[in-house]
Formats: sequence, C-alpha cells, structure tokens
Amino acid sequence: MKSIYVDHLLLELSHYKERLNDLDTIYIGGGTPSCLSIDLLERIFKAINSTIDMNRISEFTIETNPNDIDDDKAQLFHKYKINRVSLGVQTFNDNLLHSIGRTHLPTDVAKAVTLLRNHKITNINFDMMYRLPEQTVIDVASDLKQALSLNPEHISYYAMILEEKTIFYHDYQMGKLKFISEDDEINMSELIHDTLEKMHYLRYEISNYARPGKQSRHNLLYWNLEEYLGIGMGSASQIDETRFVNKKTMKEYLQQVDSTGNGIGAFEDFNPRQEMIMLGLRKTEGIAKQKFFEKFSESVFAAYPELKKHVASGLLIDGNTNIYLSKRGLDLANYVMTSLF
Repeated sequence: MKSIYVDHLLLELSHYKERLNDLDTIYIGGGTPSCLSIDLLERIFKAINSTIDMNRISEFTIETNPNDIDDDKAQLFHKYKINRVSLGVQTFNDNLLHSIGRTHLPTDVAKAVTLLRNHKITNINFDMMYRLPEQTVIDVASDLKQALSLNPEHISYYAMILEEKTIFYHDYQMGKLKFISEDDEINMSELIHDTLEKMHYLRYEISNYARPGKQSRHNLLYWNLEEYLGIGMGSASQIDETRFVNKKTMKEYLQQVDSTGNGIGAFEDFNPRQEMIMLGLRKTEGIAKQKFFEKFSESVFAAYPELKKHVASGLLIDGNTNIYLSKRGLDLANYVMTSLF
C-alpha cells in the first residue's frame, strides 16, 4: 500500500507541475514520512528534484522520528538537497515517551543529530511538548537541559491539548489520567520562554523559537497568509484566495487522483481579514497596521474594536507600526483570539 500511495503522490505532483515554478520552500511532513523505506523516499526526492527548480529553494524540510534516522537516510537527505530536518523529540523522559505512544528512546535523539550533522544537515528543529499527563516542572527543566545540550537551531514547544475521541481523553474521563494544574502549566510556559531566551533563541511565534536567522521560512508562509500548495492525502492548500483540502482517507484519495490527477476533497471558507488577525497575532511581531489597511481599506481597530479592550488590559501592545501580544498576552493568546471571532 505504501508503494501505491507514493505512485499517486507523484502523479499529483506531476499534475501541479506548471504551478511549481516560483517556490521558495518545500516541507515533507504531516506525519512520519521518514518511516518509508529508502527506496520509496528516494523515489519521492528524485521526483521533487526533477520537477522543481531546486536552485530556487531556500529551505527544504522533512519531519522525522529520531529512531528512523540512520546513516543511509541522513546521506539520502543531503544527496537530494534537504537542508532542514524536524525531529519529533516531544520529551527526553522515557516514561513520558511511553505514555504518549512514542517508540524512540531519549538516546536516539543524540544519535540522529550526530548522523545528520555528519551529512551536513546544519538546520535541525526539535518538536517538543509540555503539559503531558503526569509531567512536572522539573521534567520540563530536564528536557530543556538535554535539548539545549544538542544545540538545535530551532525548537518548537507545544502544549499538549486534550482532544475528544482520543485514548487520553477517554482515560481522563474515566479518572485514570491526571493532567497538570493551570499554575504548573503557566510555570512550565514561563520556564521554557525564559530558558530559551537566555540561550539566545528568538521567540518569533507563540510556540516557536529559533537562533537568529533560523526561523522556519515555510511556517512563516502560513502565518503571513501567503500561498501554499499541499500534495498528498489530507493536505491543505491556499491558492488564489481559495482554500481546499485533499481527500482524507486512502481509498478516496487514490480514487480522486486516478480520476482527476489531483486529490482535492473539499473547498473551505476563507476569510483573509479574519485570518490576517488570527495568524498575525501568533507571531511575536504581530500585525502590521499599515499592511492591514492597504489590503482591506479599513484600520485594524475599526475592523476589530475588541482589540482596544485588550490593549487597555495590557494583553496587547499598540506599537508605532504593529499591534502584538504582550508577554502576558502570549500566555493568554487563546483567550484573546476567541474573544475576537
């Protein structure tokens, strides 16, 4: 089935060939593509390199599990011009890794970093998590110490969200699982921010920190409301002020590609004015007031008067050119955003 899926993935890539002339970034993710065999990965990389002008690509990222990286895969990444690898670390605590269903060991992370560095991959991201069940502030401090000892260029640090229809949610409802207190969550968030800032990581988005010049160019495309094209099952696209998503089941995706060449499953509502606010506030630089006015012929405060309340409360800062979340506002970003829409 993996081989059949890759066949259709490459058919869809070919379908969009004429739209791929002015790309700046490529991102292979949305799951664990590194679990594919060397042969299948090489088929994908070879097709990308032959379809796209790689001289124009400034950032080519792949998501991986730490234990999927061996010398052959690291060498393959370099061969096909991948220059950024995002490792799904989550935590360095073995018990917590087991509780969230991860299969790698903490020692696998250091091994993966060494292999990638040996093959000239000089931009590495760690995907980290806090607010895990039973996690303590001391656990987070230990995670930070171990992560920083490996010197990644970028760290994404997300709070775990309890979602319905998951094993965690079921166990929580049954009283089998205890989540941390709100005070501990705030303490964890402040510890992460203060530690990374002290180590010269720039917080440029609510959950993302980078060494100077190592911000994710691909993710900034989303947050700056620029266009992107998604290829593969369940991927999302935003082109020509239109947003659409591909079929989300294997059977439907394969059938759609066979019949049309693309995997499109549904078109979604797209409100650029609202999204410019929501995505702009995720960035620490915030929303450019003049850019909003030029695009929508209306001031940001006229469009969203509720913003004034948050400026008055100190959750937002109204700067000369931008409006952005304060340090306290970053911790309460969800509250600010839900109050606006």
